[in-house]
Amino acid sequence: MKENDIVVRNQSELRRQERMRGMNDRDIVAAWYRAEDAEYWKLTQRQEDMRRRMDQAKALFLARKTYTEVYTTIAEEFGVAISTARNDIAAAMKLFGDLERVPKEAH
Repeated sequence: MKENDIVVRNQSELRRQERMRGMNDRDIVAAWYRAEDAEYWKLTQRQEDMRRRMDQAKALFLARKTYTEVYTTIAEEFGVAISTARNDIAAAMKLFGDLERVPKEAH
């Protein structure tokens, strides 16, 4: 199969898959947030769950919840271990910045 035989949309999908080869789920979710064409991405169920937990962590921090409240809420709401919730919070903070220190003026 020649490259010209592949539809343009499929070319971008193949390039994206090639770039993601060897990346872990956390890196793929971070790339999804930075992507301009995220609506065309197909995250696995595991990656989608991680993305939802990271979004929830961000929302809770912006609602001025403490770190303990955030990881407890995520663990209970999504039915994951506390260590998984903490890992997702760490990934969210790496991606979005230190959400725990958002100034009151921002609210």
